[in-house]
Amino acid sequence: MCCGAGGCCEYKGTCIRNLGWTLIVLGVVGVILAVIADGVYAGYPFATLHHVSTPIWGGVFIIIPGGLAVCGGKNPDNACRRIALLVMSIFGIMFAMIIWIMASLGLAIDGNECDRFKLGPCDKNDHYDYGCSWWDDYWYRLYPNWRDIDCGGIKALHALQLVLGLTETVVMFIVSIRACCGTCRNCCDSTQQPPTHAFIYQPGQPLQQQMHSGGFIMQTVPGAPPGQPYAGQQLVYNPQAQPGAYPGQPQPGVYPAQPQPGVYPAQPQPGAYPAQPQPGAYPGSQPSPYPTQAGSYPTQAGSYPAQMAPPSTESQPPPYDVVTDQKI
Repeated sequence: MCCGAGGCCEYKGTCIRNLGWTLIVLGVVGVILAVIADGVYAGYPFATLHHVSTPIWGGVFIIIPGGLAVCGGKNPDNACRRIALLVMSIFGIMFAMIIWIMASLGLAIDGNECDRFKLGPCDKNDHYDYGCSWWDDYWYRLYPNWRDIDCGGIKALHALQLVLGLTETVVMFIVSIRACCGTCRNCCDSTQQPPTHAFIYQPGQPLQQQMHSGGFIMQTVPGAPPGQPYAGQQLVYNPQAQPGAYPGQPQPGVYPAQPQPGVYPAQPQPGAYPAQPQPGAYPGSQPSPYPTQAGSYPTQAGSYPAQMAPPSTESQPPPYDVVTDQKI
């Protein structure tokens, strides 16, 4: 209602303050006119609606919103005053409508009754005389100057109250709409969603250590142009950065680098055996994959076990061919 494509309607403090002073002036003027009308015509029997004194008690609900508008205009950022002004302006609209409705009824009823009262008492012996008042003689004895009553004054006072009531209704509607806009503005600002960002991720390239909240991460095929998502892969949304994350940890929604097509792990060559431990190196706590031969390790530096003699250094005669009996 209050928010649209261009944002929320404005809540200007100067405008609200001026409207508040307008309501105060209208309410005070209406109360003064009602007091004058009651003082002049309240005693007469024909001034029925003047006895109700609607502008007096109704004007209170016009002056109070006016004061709230003046205070709210001085401090437009006060949310409590805006809400109070919105509530009281709704009540002010209802009472302003009651004021001009009662004024229009008084203009029609009290004015005609005043004209009839001035016709004077009827002759009790003349039952066919319709040019007289139906009021009892008691009222004419109570107000002997009944011929001097100004019925135009009571009509004018009701007409002024009618104009004031209509003006108060219009101004009160404007104040309530402005107050609604000011209240709705903060509601829209608080529920505004953060902007989203798109990040393109290609395998083999380093990612940023920290990602902003509200981002989309798309993974691409190796060798494909940037910005092309992987076929059949959904976009991953990172709604909010994880609190307390340490640097270097992968962020949620980030895929690790995929292996390159056609690249396989190195396979062991046929006939190749694991590297044997070097002489003098003691094996670790893990058992060797191949059984060790007895006496394969020296017991002392430079000495060998008895089972294995050192190689002979004596010269051997050259071999002979058993067939030709010649040296080879």
